[in-house]
Amino acid sequence: MIHANLRFAVLLLLGMFLLPMSVSAASMPITGWAWSAATDKATGVSTPFQGWIHFGGTGTTYGVKEDTTTGALSGYAWSSNLGWITFNAADVTGCPSGTCAPAVDLSTGKLSGWARACAAFANKNVCSGALESGSGVWDGWIHLSGSNYQVVQNKDCTWSGYAWGSDAIGNISFTGSLYGVQGTLNDPTCQGGPGKADLTVVSFAPATAIVGQATTFTATVSNTGNAATPSTNPSFNSTVYVCTDGDTTCTSAVDSAVI
Repeated sequence: MIHANLRFAVLLLLGMFLLPMSVSAASMPITGWAWSAATDKATGVSTPFQGWIHFGGTGTTYGVKEDTTTGALSGYAWSSNLGWITFNAADVTGCPSGTCAPAVDLSTGKLSGWARACAAFANKNVCSGALESGSGVWDGWIHLSGSNYQVVQNKDCTWSGYAWGSDAIGNISFTGSLYGVQGTLNDPTCQGGPGKADLTVVSFAPATAIVGQATTFTATVSNTGNAATPSTNPSFNSTVYVCTDGDTTCTSAVDSAVI
């Protein structure tokens, strides 16, 4: 296995830098890092195979995107050891099984389809055609779901789970303690809506009110998601509620603030 990895790594250096870095138009960028490793089933020990896979982000001219209407994925991820990995539907026709085009099911968050490492091809610039003659039986396929692995886009648009890239790539993990892949945080596309609060109440005062007396409440909230606020910890004041005898809820003409 080590010799096979070294063989296609050398071949990869001959052409992996020339692939055009165009990304198909879509609405939501997928950013962050995944990790390629092999896990020994007997011991559970994880051994790095191809290492880091970058899905793009600030300062990059490549990336993977998700169509927020259909869930279709497109574009390229990059590995310094493996080269370009395509998520374009046109590059994955003739996949080994099932649906070929990679996509996210917008109702469940489950990913399906295939991606492909362009290093497997003789012509790495177009990511198609004849396979590299020295790559052995390796064909570059990466499956996003299988009988014992599955990549999922969660409600907050983070990705989790594993893809499988054959013995040459191993498991690809999409989340860890120090890394992860995600779409735009809390985009409503992800499984039908945000999965965590955009605003969290940090403080609220006073805790009590006197019947018949106007009371001004002050709240401070923390932006933990996508709220369009001018600062990290916005606050709103002067929402006045008047309690009267028999009320269980104090009411006012202004019962909420738009953040």
